[in-house]
Amino acid sequence: MGFPVEFESQRDKVLHMVEYSGYEYEKNEGCKEVQKLMLEGNRAMERRDFKQAEIYFIEASEMGSVSAIFNLGWLEKETGNIVRAIMYFLDASFRDETASIIEIGSIYAALGEIETAKLWYQRASELGEQSANIYISNLENDLDYLEDDEEA
Repeated sequence: MGFPVEFESQRDKVLHMVEYSGYEYEKNEGCKEVQKLMLEGNRAMERRDFKQAEIYFIEASEMGSVSAIFNLGWLEKETGNIVRAIMYFLDASFRDETASIIEIGSIYAALGEIETAKLWYQRASELGEQSANIYISNLENDLDYLEDDEEA
């Protein structure tokens, strides 16, 4: 079953899915129930029990935890489902979750989409994520190296 609307790009389709997912997330990290779910999810991740971790993180995300959304993305990435990982990272990035923004940049960098990766890292930097500047610098160094190699 397809979407009732046609999309110009996969990105537009993902943005539509996130926008109309039915969830309204807020940073609700301070709630004791969310903290407990996150703790149990992290413990399950340490045991590499990803199915159990996913259960905890889904419940925490439904309670408004943006960190849980990031962790769901990380779980998907860890198990090789990059498309689902990106969907979760995008969802969290729309709520200014900088770790998700960095992850999106890293995925683009791994795909060789250096300029797009740089844009995501710059967004994280604008939100105050200091490590983003290191990623930007590394990308620029890689570009300089590739340009020097092409000239040789």
